[in-house]
Amino acid sequence: MPLYKTNKDIFKDFGEEVFDYRFNKETRYILKTKDWDYKRELKVEDVEIWEVLFEDSWGLGVYAAYEPYAEFYMIKYADSTGNHVYDTHYGAGAQNKIMQFMVSNNIPFNLHDVYVDEDKTWLYFSESEKKIIIT
Repeated sequence: MPLYKTNKDIFKDFGEEVFDYRFNKETRYILKTKDWDYKRELKVEDVEIWEVLFEDSWGLGVYAAYEPYAEFYMIKYADSTGNHVYDTHYGAGAQNKIMQFMVSNNIPFNLHDVYVDEDKTWLYFSESEKKIIIT
């Protein structure tokens, strides 16, 4: 079952509790979403809802943009002073960068087959992966 969070949930101060009925873990909700148009680069503030890919008790979190739906990922962690710090990966190849981060940090994740519309393959495959080599 997917887990969703808002920016307020992700960046809340320690002890602050944020509740939204859509994110009640007792009830299953598949939230509606819309695709990002890629006319400009997406920013953290543009994302209303994130899908949680991974979170631990130390403050590390890996998230995927869900509303709007885009190839946009965020890694959130706390620095040595306890401040929230985040890195983002956007657009073509972002999914691969997040998978490399998760593999190199021994973070478990699931792989799923997905259908990609022909006009959006540029987001998922590099130019070298699209080429067919006949020997």
